[in-house]
Amino acid sequence: MKTSILVRVQARGGKFLGPDIGYSTVALRNAQTGQILASGPAGTTGQDSGALSLTVSDSASSGVVLTYPGPQVWYLTANPANPATTAFFQATFDLAEPTLVEISAQARGIASSGTMWIEPGSQLTAEPGYIVTIPGLAVDIIAVKAANGAFAVSAKVTMMCGCPINDLKTDPNGPIQWPSSEFEVWAELRSGGTAVARGTLDLVETSVYAGSIGWPPASGKYELAVVAIQKRESNVGIATRPMQV
Repeated sequence: MKTSILVRVQARGGKFLGPDIGYSTVALRNAQTGQILASGPAGTTGQDSGALSLTVSDSASSGVVLTYPGPQVWYLTANPANPATTAFFQATFDLAEPTLVEISAQARGIASSGTMWIEPGSQLTAEPGYIVTIPGLAVDIIAVKAANGAFAVSAKVTMMCGCPINDLKTDPNGPIQWPSSEFEVWAELRSGGTAVARGTLDLVETSVYAGSIGWPPASGKYELAVVAIQKRESNVGIATRPMQV
């Protein structure tokens, strides 16, 4: 029987994964046999990451966004005017019998999944859909430059939805949604997994962190790592690149 389920992918502590992060991919599998029932991108060009509201509604995700000081609770929904414009994956497949289904999503190498029974012929399409939550932070190293016995490092850090980190109010009447005070970011040089030099990175513009780390004790091959942590949400992001010093 034809069976359908609406799936959306949400960043932990953030919005749905949309154009700012390059969307996500979703797969539904028979959890007992491994057979792929449906798969594809959760979103297409022109779709958005949803809307935040102070008012709860029937279409609100249970994964709320907390802002501080407060905390203030924000509810995430698909675009109220037209939910179809918010990134989603509509899975339609045939089921002959009740099936244990694994619903998974992946973005930037991070995967998350859940498993549940689905009855043949079910039409699980009510907003906001089945929500798969992707944990972590998106981190990209922008530049590394050697100068005056140190390395200047800059990196971009966002929520997994691509939502920006800044200390500005996007809404004059609202709070700062992802303030820099929630995040700790640093860079380090590693040799054999051990840090030999480390320096704090500070927010210098929206989602851009910069700082410096000292020269390592000896020349050789190292790994540069930029680490970002949002402790309130237990979110962590790491970006690395090899370096020859």
